[in-house]
Amino acid sequence: MAEAETTQFVKNLTQWGMTDDQKKIARSKELGELFGAAIGEGIVFFASGTIIWAVLTFIIALNFPWIKVLGAYFIFSFLKNTIIGSLKK
Repeated sequence: MAEAETTQFVKNLTQWGMTDDQKKIARSKELGELFGAAIGEGIVFFASGTIIWAVLTFIIALNFPWIKVLGAYFIFSFLKNTIIGSLKK
């Protein structure tokens, strides 16, 4: 069996002995976890864009060489970690 089929089989076995109220609670818990994950992904998506915008604005607006180097290092590091993180999944 594939992992998804095994998970579904175990879920059906655990719900087999439950009452209707317990099944509703279990479904609500699953929906809550999915909703929370979606909200978290949205926050991370918008936060990353805001951070990049703030750093770029900071680098362009101020005329200090060390800030420009630090900002560029931060952006490259952030992008590198984002790309590596997406490839590991």
